Amino acid sequence: MYFGGVPLFIGVPLLLGSVYGLGVGIMLVVVLVFRSIGEEKMLRQELAGSEGYMKNVRW
Repeated sequence: MYFGGVPLFIGVPLLLGSVYGLGVGIMLVVVLVFRSIGEEKMLRQELAGSEGYMKNVRW
């Protein structure tokens, strides 16, 4: 879901020719990066079995 938002946040302002929208889109991408990092930390700490699952799953 997060990965699908990146082209949306960047592509729509480019399509519309909005410099301000592109700036906002870049900020949203940065927020998503930090959110996903924080979410991974939270899952490792609070969800039982997540460490084993992460070892078995590849990107």
